[in-house]
Amino acid sequence: MEHKIFSQMENDAKQIKSISTHTCSKLLEKKDLIVETVNTQMSRRPDIHRLIGYNPLQMMYDNHRNHFNLIIQVLKLQEIDILINMIPWVYRTYHIHGFDYDYFPIAFQHWIKAIEDHLESNMAQSVSNIYHFLIKWHPAIVELVETNRDIGLSFYGDLQKEHEQFLHYLLQGDYKNCLLYSEKIVKTPTDLAPFYLQVIQPALYRVGFLWQIREISVAVEHLSTAIIGRIMALLYTRFPLIDTKYGNAIISSAPNEFHEVGGRIVADLLEMEGWNVDFIGANVPPQELLEYMKKKRPFLLGLSVTMPYHIDSASQIISLLKNDPDLASTKIMVGGLAFFHKRNLWQKTGADGWAPHGLEAIRLANSWWHEVEFSNV
Repeated sequence: MEHKIFSQMENDAKQIKSISTHTCSKLLEKKDLIVETVNTQMSRRPDIHRLIGYNPLQMMYDNHRNHFNLIIQVLKLQEIDILINMIPWVYRTYHIHGFDYDYFPIAFQHWIKAIEDHLESNMAQSVSNIYHFLIKWHPAIVELVETNRDIGLSFYGDLQKEHEQFLHYLLQGDYKNCLLYSEKIVKTPTDLAPFYLQVIQPALYRVGFLWQIREISVAVEHLSTAIIGRIMALLYTRFPLIDTKYGNAIISSAPNEFHEVGGRIVADLLEMEGWNVDFIGANVPPQELLEYMKKKRPFLLGLSVTMPYHIDSASQIISLLKNDPDLASTKIMVGGLAFFHKRNLWQKTGADGWAPHGLEAIRLANSWWHEVEFSNV
C-alpha cells in the first residue's frame, strides 16, 4: 500500500507547476513575517493545546521554522518528491509526540493565509498549490502512518547478530559491555569498517527511530550517541596510522546540522586508508570553514547532511568554494540521509560526487586522487 500511495502522490504532484526563482526569493525574504503570522494565528486558536498535544507552544514554533525551511528547499530544488517522502515521517514524529492529526490540515490552511497576506497574489497562488496538495492527501498520509510503523531502513551485511547484541547493551546505557563486545568484534584494522557500517551506523538509525516513536527518551538517545562516540574514539586509537599516501581531506557537516557521527565514520575510514584528515565536526559557519580551507588547501572536502532542509546550506558552501580561485579545484563529496530521499539529488548541490556510505567514500576519494595523479604524468 505504501508504494501505491507514494506513486499516486507523485503522479498528482506532476500537476503542480514549478515555482520561479523570483518567487522563491520573495518567499525567502518574507520568511520571518510568514512564520510569525502562522505562529500568531495558530497560538490564538482555542483548541491549540489539544492540537499540539499540550506540548509547549515553543515546540510548535520550532517545528514551523523547520517546516518553512523544508518547503523553501523543495521549491528551490523543484523536487516535490523530497516532501512526499518526508511528510509521513513528519506526521509520525509529530503525532507520537502528542500532536493531533487534525493539526496538519489546520496548519496548512494558516500557511496558505499567511502566504497570501505577504506575497503578491500570483506568487501566493503558485506556492499555495503545495498546501492544497497536502490537504488533499492528508487522509491517505494518516492511513499510511497508521498502517506502516516500520523504520524503513533494512539491514545489510554479515554482522546482524552482533548489531542486535550491541544495540541491546546500548539501549541499557551499558557502556562497559558495549566496549567489551566491540573489542570482541574489532581485533584488527580491517574489522573497523564493517563494525562502523554494520553495527554502529544501524544502531544509530534504530536509536533515532525509537526516539521518534517515543519508545526511548531524549536522555537515552543522547546517552546512546555519547557511548558510541566514546567507543569509536577508543577503538580507533588502538591501531597505528599508516603512512600518508593521499592528500589532505576535511570532513564537516552543513551549517545548522548537528549530526556528526556519520562524518566521523568517513573521517576515520579515510585516515586509515592513508588520507591526512581533519574532522572538524558539525555546524561550522560557512565563512569560517572557507577561511580554514584556505589555510589547509585540502584536496577533498566531505560534507554530511542528515536533514533535507539543510541541503541548501550545503549548496551555498559548495558555491562559495567553487567560486573561490584558491579552492575551486577542491573535490567536494556529500553524504548523509538527506540524499536518500531522491536519486541524484546530490547533483543539485554542485558537489562532485555522493557517497552513500563510508566504503564508497573511500573508493570515490581514491579514484579522484588517482585521476589527478594520472593527468599529471
